[in-house]
Amino acid sequence: MNNSKIFTIQQFLSLSDSELVAFSEQYVNNDRIEISDSAYGPLQSRLNEMDEFHKVYAIEICMLLNPMAFKSHAIQYLSDSCSSVCCAACRAIEKMPRVLVTDELVEMVAAAPIVDVYSSDIHTGERICIGTNETFIRVLIEKLSL
Repeated sequence: MNNSKIFTIQQFLSLSDSELVAFSEQYVNNDRIEISDSAYGPLQSRLNEMDEFHKVYAIEICMLLNPMAFKSHAIQYLSDSCSSVCCAACRAIEKMPRVLVTDELVEMVAAAPIVDVYSSDIHTGERICIGTNETFIRVLIEKLSL
């Protein structure tokens, strides 16, 4: 794979497994590598169609690109039944600039539905319930309210 420094949605969506990780991690974990602001709209609009792994990275990237616009979209993913997506949404909201945290945002987080969250069993691949998103939401409210 070519470790291109230019983010393209087409390339992002075409990758899987370790190639997706290698491509995405350079943007999520390196603040010196920029993504064009024009990627936000198309990426955010395709988020609901993505598989679990693309969705996790897309949530992080959308929050990096446009936290003001994405913060209310991210809240819906706190109630995703996939534990990794729920966790990614929680992490993205938590890392959001403090200036964007409002009472309304905290209320929206508090209003997120409590759902069972699932993960894949490492031995069988079977989807198993590992609990609920209640702790994610409770801890996030505490952190945002500080």
